[in-house]
Amino acid sequence: MFVQVIEGHTGDPAAFRALMERWDVDVTPRAAGSLGVTAGVSADGTAIVFLRFADETAAVASGELVERRAWTEDLLTTFDGPPSMDGSGDVALLLDGGADDADFVQVVRAVTPDRARIDALMTPDRIAAVQRSRPDLIGSVRVWLADGSFVEAAYFTNESAARDAEQSDDYERAEEEFAAAYGPMTFVDLPAPILLSP
Repeated sequence: MFVQVIEGHTGDPAAFRALMERWDVDVTPRAAGSLGVTAGVSADGTAIVFLRFADETAAVASGELVERRAWTEDLLTTFDGPPSMDGSGDVALLLDGGADDADFVQVVRAVTPDRARIDALMTPDRIAAVQRSRPDLIGSVRVWLADGSFVEAAYFTNESAARDAEQSDDYERAEEEFAAAYGPMTFVDLPAPILLSP
């Protein structure tokens, strides 16, 4: 899998959402290897797009489409300034990965001082513990970037269930070791996510 991530600030969430709908109509039918889109706008206007492809070749080919170039140009006009744009094939899926039936998505960014430690923690027992402590979590897509940071989209059944579960003692105990390994994290909540699949 290869994922492109676009993030910036928008003062026009409606125009941003309309561009996502255009992707599904204009780009998806012509973009071989397109696996889907996750996008949304937070309460403070932070707008994020995850474009998922089968591989980097498919991602590059989509960028050469006339429809994709036009879509990107129009998308950029919905941001208040130049957005950040990242891409990586270093992708890790948890549980079901991206899920179109999620009612709430949370985007996490972090720079970890020790990725090997994090990877080593993802054992079958750890994944089973996540399933027990977070029944609200459907899955996640983690994209590792060249600078050693990652950006991750976590998909939940709904926001209420996610808030309740993250306050539970079981979750706090399960996360202690990971919190120490991750380093500082930032969170962006997407309460009305845009979820598209071919």
